[in-house]
Amino acid sequence: MSADSLDGKGFVQFGGVDAGAGKVHVVAVSGFKTASLNKFCQSVFVANMPIVGDVTMRITADGVGGMSADNLVVNLTDLSGDLELGAPDIGVDASKTTKGPDGLRGLPGSFGLQADSAKITGLKQTAWSTTAQTIRFKGMNLTIRQGQQECF
Repeated sequence: MSADSLDGKGFVQFGGVDAGAGKVHVVAVSGFKTASLNKFCQSVFVANMPIVGDVTMRITADGVGGMSADNLVVNLTDLSGDLELGAPDIGVDASKTTKGPDGLRGLPGSFGLQADSAKITGLKQTAWSTTAQTIRFKGMNLTIRQGQQECF
């Protein structure tokens, strides 16, 4: 997934495990009470599909606030960009975070961080799963193409 920028309110992050897709993956759990992303692009690449070979599905919403979400939770393995945190608490017990989506907590005694706000410019991330209470797309475009045509 990529975006020119993500502007989030009520941010938490801590280590976790994603057990979806038939395998267990160590992830960073990132949660936002609200998030707005400009020039959003999400891609899913599937290699060696029977009959057709490599396939990429892409969802784009190119405008300002092209994608927005409430109670967004992303289980990610890679994240890059320029980060600015507003009123951060770094090194809090992950089971005691209060600023993110309601009820989103990590394991007791594990490292967590939280902030009133988080802004990431030049966002690029690789994730195993995403959930939200609500996701909205403005001017969404979904394409499925043969070959590898990911967002970045």
